[in-house]
Amino acid sequence: MHPAVLVTLRSYVDRVGSDKPSGAGNQQERPGLEQWVVGMTDGEGCFSICIVAHPGCALGWQVQHEYSVTQAAASLAALDLIRRFFGCGRVICNSRQDDHRQALARFSVTARRDLLQRVIPFFDEYPLITAKRLDYDVFREAMRIIANCPMIAFWDRASILYRFR
Repeated sequence: MHPAVLVTLRSYVDRVGSDKPSGAGNQQERPGLEQWVVGMTDGEGCFSICIVAHPGCALGWQVQHEYSVTQAAASLAALDLIRRFFGCGRVICNSRQDDHRQALARFSVTARRDLLQRVIPFFDEYPLITAKRLDYDVFREAMRIIANCPMIAFWDRASILYRFR
């Protein structure tokens, strides 16, 4: 793990603190950064694959895939910590169009290579614990099919993705 991520995690844990006693006798010690990323994803994460019209593509369609975690802009540092943890992706801020006052921030990974080499192996090693695990399983399977069959026709890809819907 990158040293800057460890320093940020330590400062996060120090700021948040705990009113529970520390030590070997406490079975509810604060989890490591890996489990924190799993928890953030279980609560506010999304795995998505969609097919969109794109005139620049040969068939006029493009498969888009994304792993994202969304938070209020005040939690931008948390999303940046996830970005540094994975070593890829970006954090984007968007103003909101609803009745909330605070902008939304989103950590997003869209590069197929990063999804296949960083995100998917991480969640295979540190599984999600909510129903989002089922979404992840579908996402992972669809990504592997797409990655292993880069030359399959658009409609074949669409039928593969529809199967996982």
